[in-house]
Order: sequence, then C-alpha cells, then structure tokens
Amino acid sequence: MPLTLLPLVIAHWLHVLFAITWFGGVVYRNLIILPILVQTADEEQRQLTRRFKERADQLILPIALLVIVLGILRGTIFGQIQSVDALLTPYGITWTAALVLALFIFGWDVFGVGAEVENWYGEQVDGEGSPLAAPAVTVALKQSASRILTLGYIEIGGFILVFTCMILMRFGY
Repeated sequence: MPLTLLPLVIAHWLHVLFAITWFGGVVYRNLIILPILVQTADEEQRQLTRRFKERADQLILPIALLVIVLGILRGTIFGQIQSVDALLTPYGITWTAALVLALFIFGWDVFGVGAEVENWYGEQVDGEGSPLAAPAVTVALKQSASRILTLGYIEIGGFILVFTCMILMRFGY
C-alpha cells in the first residue's frame, strides 16, 4: 500500500467505525434501554435516564461529529468532490444529500430526542409549575418515553436514508 493511501484508509476506517458506533447507540437506546427503563420505578427511571444521557452526551455526540467531519473529508480531500462543479454530478448530489441528512440526524438527536430525554428525567410539573402527584408522574413519564421512542425511530429512518446514500456513492451515484 503506498504511503499516500494511508491517510485515506485511516479516515475511511474511522468514519465507518464511528458511524457504526453512532447508529448502534441509537438502536441500542431504542430497542434495549428505553423498553427496560419504562418498566422500572419512576424515580429509578429518572436517575438512570439522567446517567444514560450524560454518558451519551460525552461519547455519542462527539463521535457523531467525527462521523460528519470524516465524511466531509472522505468526500472532498480524499474523494471526488474537488470543486464546486463536482457537487452537481450524481455523486456530488448524493454526497450532499448524505451530508444534509447526517446534519439533520445530529440536530434531531440533540434538539429533539435529547430535549425530550431531559424532560423525562426532569421534575414532572403541571401547567402552573406545581409538581405532579405520583400517578400523574407515572403517566407523564410513559408519555415522554413514548415520544422518545417515536423520535428515535424517525432518527433510525434517517440513518437508513444515509446508508442508502453511502451505497449509491459506492457505485458512483
């Protein structure tokens, strides 16, 4: 392998590894963590959710940003997008679509799912700011968990679209 190929191989390898980690984290959250949390006691739900979110923010969000940055490098410095005109080729259009989708998924995770998770572990209050009674807290937590699952499944759908773009780019589209 020529030495000039080494940075491309490293960038590609890290891009794929980090993408697997990002996607896997989202799938694991939706298919494993959330269903288990919903079945635990209210206060334990809130404590565990806070801990999971803190860890995800420390690990998954930086990894997601690295996926995006490495994808930009893979498409430009190490790839076919060497000019603005290249963005108008089939590959360039697909690459741009994948980039926009990845940025959307990242924003969706931070401002959609992340915000709802914070609501889930925060103090449950009524419209006037008064703490809810125990039965109402249980209902509010279940509703919040349902919204997080829905947002998470939409996020997984976004990943499927990005993966489709990756496959198309592999074949020059």
